[in-house]
Amino acid sequence: YPSAIERGMTTEVTVNSRFTMFGAYKVLIEGTGVTAEVVDPGMKLDPAKPGQKPAVENLKLRITVASDATLGDREFRIATPQGVSSVAIISITDTPCVLETEPNNTPDTPQKIDLPVVVSGKIQANEDVDVFRFSAKAGDQLTFVVGSARTQDKIHDLQSHIDPILVLSDATGRELATSDDYFRADPLLNFIVEKDGDYVLQMRDVRYMGDARWTYALTATKRPFVRAIFPLAVKRGRTTHLEPIGFGMGDMTS
Repeated sequence: YPSAIERGMTTEVTVNSRFTMFGAYKVLIEGTGVTAEVVDPGMKLDPAKPGQKPAVENLKLRITVASDATLGDREFRIATPQGVSSVAIISITDTPCVLETEPNNTPDTPQKIDLPVVVSGKIQANEDVDVFRFSAKAGDQLTFVVGSARTQDKIHDLQSHIDPILVLSDATGRELATSDDYFRADPLLNFIVEKDGDYVLQMRDVRYMGDARWTYALTATKRPFVRAIFPLAVKRGRTTHLEPIGFGMGDMTS
């Protein structure tokens, strides 16, 4: 946590493990343009207990993303004297990133955000609801997408997974739109604003469950959003026109 980093930035990320990461010495990240180093967790061996390794369950990494790094999710693992860890995921984005700030559990105490933005947050306990407030103008086409359940599916240590849902309301609390289960369990919500004003977005687990390990990256944007490409296959040696499919694409057809 956080689970998303903007291109061109260096960010400290905390990794949680069920087993000790004592002595971690290297971070193995797929692809190029992203590097990481282990920040000393400050744990020392106890001379009175030779051979016993401290329980380092939380480890800080310093991750640097190049300004031209490829966007999208990157798998990484942590190398320790005990072996190499299971896979973890970090998302690389070209959108400004912020952290969720508590308290933001009710429409009366929302976190104010400016679009476009990626919010890294946690549904950290039962009945936790993260509420965000923002301004929009008539005609704005808004897209909200969550990266969470898809990430957790690749993390072996989680015993139960988040099932996120998004609910969009106007400033009076009137529900305007909701989304659940688009990219597997992760929601995608698109909405065209009818009038200027403030709007409220709720992010929560559909069962009102929570877990301190349930992190998410919520993208909220007015930019064009591509959700698919057609065709999905191109024969080698041929030139093919690709059609992006999504929201706010305008005349973009190839």
